[in-house]
Amino acid sequence: MTMQARGFVALWHNVPPGIDEEYNLVHTREHVPDYVANAAGRGGIDSGRRYSEGKGQLPAYFMFYPARDMSAFARLAQKPWPEHPGGSSIWFNAIIDQYRDSWRNNCRLLAQRGGGTGGAASSLIMPLSEEVVAGAPIVDDVLAWLIGLPPVVAVHLGVTDPDIAPNRPPLTRHDTAVGVMVIEGFSRLLLAQLLPEILSRLEQSGIATEKPRYGLYQLAYELRAEELDQVEPFPGRPRRW
Repeated sequence: MTMQARGFVALWHNVPPGIDEEYNLVHTREHVPDYVANAAGRGGIDSGRRYSEGKGQLPAYFMFYPARDMSAFARLAQKPWPEHPGGSSIWFNAIIDQYRDSWRNNCRLLAQRGGGTGGAASSLIMPLSEEVVAGAPIVDDVLAWLIGLPPVVAVHLGVTDPDIAPNRPPLTRHDTAVGVMVIEGFSRLLLAQLLPEILSRLEQSGIATEKPRYGLYQLAYELRAEELDQVEPFPGRPRRW
């Protein structure tokens, strides 16, 4: 594949209540810088975000990694540590072993509208029709409607790529296409009030072939690749980026 394939990596999980504090510490002060540093400059992800306080049908934590070239990210993901972007330390491994209800979708971007980073977001998972994956005009119409809602600042729609492993649950080319939509806004309360209408519109328009599963989140941390030099490791921990 010679052309860049824009996309994103979307991940969800829960952790036991007793390790929330440690999880947030290691994920913020080590794992996100580690992950972004190992993908930056190789055609992969440019930034990383963690969302928390999730409410809805999806797990309580949501991670979003926009990528300018998912084909490059796929090649990178096949490499061993330290070049693999998910390479982990002993500290982080002690936490990741306690993840529960993990979901992961490596997505090719179908469409997006808007810009900036909202302080709140809703992530949605839904089965997609073949017409939507092929770029049906209704996609542009619905995204234009979404960006016209008062609290919405950006919308991203992707389709899970079965050729980029791992996806959790696993996906093959013979399975129904799985879409992920991320709706960013400046108000979690206003997004929550609009969600029933948004879910119905996605299903009635034919973008989703059944009602999407959703989570509603608060932004906890964002790191861009150009900020890595300013990020300091937590005291007593080595710098890994």
